[in-house]
Parts: sequence; C-alpha cells; structure tokens
Amino acid sequence: PVSAQHGRRRAPPQQARDTPRPVLASAAAGVSGFAALVYEVTWTRLLVLIVGPTSYAFAIMAASFICGIAIGSSLGVQMVRRGSKAAPWLGAMLLATAVSTLVGAWFTASYLPLIVASQAAAATAFAPLLFREALAIMIVLLPASISLGATFTLALATASSGIETAARDTARVYAANTIGAVAGALLAGFFLVPSFGLQATFIQTSRVLVAAGVFIAAIAVAHPGQRRLPQHAAIVFAAGSAAVVLTFLAPQWDRDLI
Repeated sequence: PVSAQHGRRRAPPQQARDTPRPVLASAAAGVSGFAALVYEVTWTRLLVLIVGPTSYAFAIMAASFICGIAIGSSLGVQMVRRGSKAAPWLGAMLLATAVSTLVGAWFTASYLPLIVASQAAAATAFAPLLFREALAIMIVLLPASISLGATFTLALATASSGIETAARDTARVYAANTIGAVAGALLAGFFLVPSFGLQATFIQTSRVLVAAGVFIAAIAVAHPGQRRLPQHAAIVFAAGSAAVVLTFLAPQWDRDLI
C-alpha cells in the first residue's frame, strides 16, 4: 500500500551498533585509569621542579586534567552519536594519550624552564607570572587529558548493549577505572618514580598504553573467522609500531636545565 511505503520511507534509518564488549571496555578503562594517575603523579613531580611550590604545581595539573577530561568526554559522546565505531576509537585514544604525553613531557622538561626563566626575569608581579605559567602548562597537558576523557566515554559505549544493561555495564567500567587509578597512584608514588625516575616512568607507562591501544583496536577491527588481518588492523599495528619507536627515540632530558 502507498501509506505503508510512505511510512517506510519516512522511518529513520537504524544505526548499526557495535557488538558489546564489556570485558574489553573494562580492560581499557582500567589501563587508562592506571596511566592517568601515574601521569598525574609524575606531572606533579616534574612541574614542582619548574614552577616551584607543590601546591601550585598540583593545582595546575589537576585543573588541566579535569578540564581536558570534561572536554574529551563531550567529544566522545559526539563521536558515538554520529555513528562512529566506539571500540576502534577506544584503542586510538589510548595511543593518542601515550604519544601526546611523551611529547608534552619532553617539551616541559626541555623548553618550559627556559620560557619560565625568561618570563620571571621580565616579571614585575607574581600573579601575572603564575597565570602565564599555568596557561602554558594547561596547553601542554590538554591533549593527553582530552584523549583520556574520550577513552572513558568510548569505553562505556563499547561495554553497553542498551538501556537494559547500561547501569551494570557502567558500574563495571567505572569500577575497573577506579581500581586502575588507585593502583597507578600507589605504584607511581611508591615504586616507579623513586626507582626509575620521572622520564623513565613517563616512557614505560606510555609503552603500556601503546600496547593496550594496539591490542584493543586490533580486536575491534578484526573479523571472527578471518585468517588474514584486515587493512584496518595493519594500519593499527603500523601506528602502534611508530608509537613504540617514538618511545625509544625520545631524547634524554637535560637535568641541569631543569
């Protein structure tokens, strides 16, 4: 009938949803929570060496991470609403966090002390100087914190299959993220930084994120029963390999400059 055909034409197309992967999403949330708190501890220790008192360094770091996570969460929601596949982007965000953190830490250790010194030499008041330092640090920290915020939102989208299981899936992802965060804070503060130093802690944590990102993205783009890796999986492995190479090519920080 004409009316039935008209109704079918006007019906909005249904978006194909990803197959729910709650275990994969919880693993990604746990790794991102672990890395986030390791990064927060190491960033605070690094910023203390540059901007001075711990209270200022921690406040700048915390404000930067919170703002970035809020922005990243909003971007993750927009990606899911536009029909983007959540699971591959989940792995990509872990890779983006690792790379942006390495670049940001290198810039902070290699160039930010010179910027702060030049500003301090010309400063006439403390408040404007601190504001400029905080703004520069926020710009450096925002890329990694934005990708961390998007990671959590995409993990929720990857884990949940609908309204019926949303509460349970959200609780699992949030619990995994919290457990990872607690482990990251304790391990960074009591073992990683004292044993290996700041730069090595940044590098090793980024390598963990790269490995997790490649693993999650590869699983997301692989098709069951397919013997050969699809083209997307090859791209994922290539991006992950490049990120790992970057961790080995990172130049040593100038301790005297810091």
